[in-house]
Amino acid sequence: RLIDSGGTDDVIVPLQLEGSGPPLYCVHAHMGHVFNLRLLATHFAPRTAFYGIQAIGLTEDHPPLETIGEMAATYVQAIRQHYPSGPYLVGGYCFGSLVAVEMARLLRQQGLVVEFVALIDPDIPGYHATKRQTLDILRNILRQPSGELVRSAARRFLQIVKASPRARLRGQQTTSNAALAPGQHTRVEQAIRSAHQNFHPSGGAGPVHVFSPQRWTQSAQAACEKWVGGEVHVIELNAPPQDMMRDPWARQLSDAICLQLEEVRRGRR
Repeated sequence: RLIDSGGTDDVIVPLQLEGSGPPLYCVHAHMGHVFNLRLLATHFAPRTAFYGIQAIGLTEDHPPLETIGEMAATYVQAIRQHYPSGPYLVGGYCFGSLVAVEMARLLRQQGLVVEFVALIDPDIPGYHATKRQTLDILRNILRQPSGELVRSAARRFLQIVKASPRARLRGQQTTSNAALAPGQHTRVEQAIRSAHQNFHPSGGAGPVHVFSPQRWTQSAQAACEKWVGGEVHVIELNAPPQDMMRDPWARQLSDAICLQLEEVRRGRR
């Protein structure tokens, strides 16, 4: 459901409430809503409760936040009100990963425990797919039977386009647009695009776990470590980027996140 996102209490959307221990708070992607997290959230039952964090500005009366710093500070305030004691599990999907990293940094600066940070197919500042990755995709297309060539090429081209952070900001459309107030979709999207373009990483977020749908490269690792300013643990899922939030990949992703969270907890015992 779309809720009135006018204050810090309203940015938190309950998507799955079964689970013991701290809940996972996952930040919205480029469109600001959390509709695309619903199926993923269901697969966390009964292990971990799952809350989406939606953007302020999805309803008529409230302007959207204009910087990632503002988003992070507002969302931190919201989750501290919602779950005061911690420890905290923070996640982000695509653009939301930028905000999640800043949230983890702020929480740790405030002396709070951040147990786990999950970055799902993150937009990495300053990183773009390499020429070699693009050539690998084209080679795979050419190996397929000629009858499938056109359809496969179209699907793969869409993956390349959607793997670009700038393209994601322009083109991520879902059926949820009808639920938004008139003009709000454009206004929120523009604010998020501006926040993304003007973002300057602060570092110092501590360790994070990246859940990548594709092969992770050394250049991606270097760019991610520079952005985060801490350890980066990578889990490759071999999933189509545009289908990560659909089954069977959504279930695979939830299992991977829960497994890594359990390993972190075992390491601290």
